[in-house]
Amino acid sequence: MRRLSAVQIGAFLALMLFSISWSPWGWNWTDLQRWCFLISTSISLMTLLSEGGDAFSVPARLRWQVCVLVSGALTSVLLSDVPFWSLLEFGVWMSLWLNAFAVRTSLSQGAMRSRWLLVCLVLAVAVFVVVRFGVFLLALSENPLVAMDALYGGFSNVRSLGHFQTLTIPVLAGGFFLFGGAKRFFCLALLIAWCWVAVYTHTRGTFLAALVVICACLFTRGRIGKRLAALIATAFCLAWIANALMLAVPDSALALAAEASNLRHPAGAASLAGREVLWGQAWTLFERNPWFGTGPMGFANLHSPLGAHPHNIVLQLLAEWGGVPTFCLAVLAGVFGHRLWRLVRQCSLEIHEVVAIMSLLGLLAQSLVDGVFVLPFSQFCLALSAGWVWFVLARHDTSAQTGESAVLRKLICFGVTACVVYVFLFSLADFSFSYPDRAFQSVQWPRYWAVGFI
Repeated sequence: MRRLSAVQIGAFLALMLFSISWSPWGWNWTDLQRWCFLISTSISLMTLLSEGGDAFSVPARLRWQVCVLVSGALTSVLLSDVPFWSLLEFGVWMSLWLNAFAVRTSLSQGAMRSRWLLVCLVLAVAVFVVVRFGVFLLALSENPLVAMDALYGGFSNVRSLGHFQTLTIPVLAGGFFLFGGAKRFFCLALLIAWCWVAVYTHTRGTFLAALVVICACLFTRGRIGKRLAALIATAFCLAWIANALMLAVPDSALALAAEASNLRHPAGAASLAGREVLWGQAWTLFERNPWFGTGPMGFANLHSPLGAHPHNIVLQLLAEWGGVPTFCLAVLAGVFGHRLWRLVRQCSLEIHEVVAIMSLLGLLAQSLVDGVFVLPFSQFCLALSAGWVWFVLARHDTSAQTGESAVLRKLICFGVTACVVYVFLFSLADFSFSYPDRAFQSVQWPRYWAVGFI
């Protein structure tokens, strides 16, 4: 089991990083990342099934909440105008949980795996920064007007790069404290460069996430959280100063590339870039059916000219799933949030544990303005950070005992397996037959595929 779990976490990271590095068939990055996420989900399922029914146990005190949540979600699916797509979205959420649980299980099989995960993410960012900076500098020398594409190329959406940064900025800061000697200063330089990318590409969602992370670090017990907050704040300040100096040079290649990029909204940094319209549309859908919503993925059936999802996870849940499932999910989130609060306030955590928690908090904060729960690569980041935090909670808090319920375990095992099989078969059929015509006719607003409208 220990060797199989190592294969799972290795395959997860390999597929995650492969999906932003190479598209061998010339697919859109969104579609490639969706298939990589499906393959990762299949590997995670097989890993957990090999462990037996214990992998699908539910804490006794949460059984009723979970049952009500699943019942409400399935009711929303059945009442949907597009039930097959709604069931697909339900399967995607199950896949998110499955991958997160598999990551948690894999990390729990070895005492050093959490630290090694941090090291692997630092190396991944280092490789990405070196390669992308080289390509970016080459593009600047040849044609600055299209150079920005080289900087975020490989991501399904220009904001997916920001989600990756939100995941890894606390990781790089943690590497500074975990390593010693030259490695520490390498992490510092990498952190400043990574923050500069966020500043230069105008990724405001990452700024919001960083602000939340900095504030949350101040509430952790001990000095490590405060040091982490100070380092991230300092790195962003230095990156901002460096960016201002670089753009101060008139008609420089960097300035031309920034002005030509579509990342900077014409209305300015304070603009919501049309999100207020999407939020209003989502609220209108919620008002039409406040109990069970329009159905999971129902917003993509609206064909809004601004996007295929509301760019706010709370409004997305209310509009598509309805008030009943959203309330049940909020209760479960509150239970885990309370455990997490007690953990950071009462325990002196190690650096890799603080990093895990801050990465997840940053992604959750960014999900209030971006499609963190929607885009496939962002789902990779979310599943990884959620599983990492789940491992930290399980390591320190042994109060959530599962108890015995063989029937419930078998039902969960069967239901999760059926969802994964449905998602895979539906994706294969749609991608092979219906999607090519839809992709030819529609605007590329990403959701499940690169063309998110259904």
